[in-house]
Amino acid sequence: MISCTTEIWVYYVVNNIIIRIKEISKEYCDGCKFKYHSSLLHQHEKDSLLDKLVKYLDIARGELTTNYMDLLFKRFCKLDNSAISKRTKLMEEVRSVILLGTPHSIYYGRWVTLEYDATVKTMLGTRKRKRKKTAPSMQDELDQLLMKCWDECTQSTTSERPPTD
Repeated sequence: MISCTTEIWVYYVVNNIIIRIKEISKEYCDGCKFKYHSSLLHQHEKDSLLDKLVKYLDIARGELTTNYMDLLFKRFCKLDNSAISKRTKLMEEVRSVILLGTPHSIYYGRWVTLEYDATVKTMLGTRKRKRKKTAPSMQDELDQLLMKCWDECTQSTTSERPPTD
């Protein structure tokens, strides 16, 4: 039987694989590469999560097993200090899940649950996290562009500016 720590560790790795797969899908998306505005022109917006797992799991799995497994384990140990003493067992368990897992077994499997998600969320909540400054949204940029165009078009007229939100 798998212990709670092992289950949380496997959840943590599988969740990070899913996050990485979503990033990879954007890297391979022509809509993102060519900065298309419409979501209909972005394949990563059209594909379901299962489609993304099927397409990109092998890439994410290769990156994880060659480069990022130790980094993920170090991050996990910051959340759960008891994991350090169980390193070998935890690494073996997660490698078997990752190497033998198929897109369907990960998508439909028992590795990601609400309980594990809540546990990791609680563990993360105990650590202070720095907030990142967020970039202006696409809507903010469009609003600024529209205001600039309006200003240029109305320089010669005395019309009022349209209301802004």
